[in-house]
Amino acid sequence: MTSLKLCGVFVYRQPETYEKLPKETICLNWGYMPEQDEEQIKILADVGATQYTCPGVCTWNRWIPLFKNAFYNINAMTRHALKYNAIGLLNTDWGDYAHISHPSFSVPGIIYGAALAWNNSVSDFDAVNEGVSTLYYGDKTGKFMERLIELSELEVFDWYHTVRWIEAKDSSEKEEFIKDFSVEAAEKAIEQMAKALSRLKAATINVEPEHRKILHYYEVNAEGAKIFNRIGICIKQGADKEEKYELAEQLEKWFYNYSLMWRKVSKEGTLHNLRNLVIMYADFLRDREINKN
Repeated sequence: MTSLKLCGVFVYRQPETYEKLPKETICLNWGYMPEQDEEQIKILADVGATQYTCPGVCTWNRWIPLFKNAFYNINAMTRHALKYNAIGLLNTDWGDYAHISHPSFSVPGIIYGAALAWNNSVSDFDAVNEGVSTLYYGDKTGKFMERLIELSELEVFDWYHTVRWIEAKDSSEKEEFIKDFSVEAAEKAIEQMAKALSRLKAATINVEPEHRKILHYYEVNAEGAKIFNRIGICIKQGADKEEKYELAEQLEKWFYNYSLMWRKVSKEGTLHNLRNLVIMYADFLRDREINKN
C-alpha cells in the first residue's frame, strides 16, 4: 500500500489524532529557522509517528539565497532527525510569490543537505563552503562560496515585503509592510552590492568553465535586489519625479534581461505574475493609477 504523507506541522498541533490515521502514514515535519527547535518533532516522536524532518535551501522570497540560514536550518533538522529516529530528511525548495531565485542557486543548499545528512558532525559552515567551492565549482582556492555568501544578506526590501506592499489594499496595510524598512540599511546594502559583485567577478575566473555562466545569473538577480532596495527608499522617504521616472525605466530594462534568463531555464509559468508586479511598481513610480488585475 502506498504511504500516506501528511504535513507534520499540522498533525503535531493535535497529536492525539495521529492514532486515527492509517498506520502507513508518514508525517513531513517542516521548519525553516536557522536554529529550528525540536518541539514539533519531539511531539510526534512521543506519539509514535513515522516522520521525515524537512528543512530547506532558503531560496524562496529571495533574489539571492540565504545560504547561512539554509546551512544552520539543515544542520538543526538533521540533529533532530537523528535524536528522534526520523526515517529520513527531505530538503525542500519552495517558490513563494513566483520562484524568483535562479534554479542553480539552490545547489549549495542541496549539497548542504547531502553533506549533513551523511555526516552531521561536519558542522563548520566555512569548512563545508570551502568543500562546495572546491568539489562542486572546481575552485582550487576554496573561496568561491564566500563571494556568493557576501551577496546573500543585501536584500533590505525583500521579496515578501515587496509583493505584500504593492498588493496591500489600503495605506494602513501598506504601512505594515514598510514600517521596519531601514533607508540607511538599504543605502549601505546598495553600496556593498557593487563591491561584492566585483569580488564575485574576480573569483569566477577560478571556477571550472562550465560554472562561469553563473556569474551572469547572480549579476541579474543582484541588480533586481538593488533596484527594489532603491524602490523601498523611494517609498519610505520619497523622491523627486525625475529620480522615480529613471528608476521605473531601470526596473523595466532589468525585467527584460531577467525574463530572457528565466526563459532559458524555465517554462513561462508564473513569469506573468512577476511581470504584473513590475508593471504595478513602474506605475507607482510614475504616479499612475495601479491596476492590480
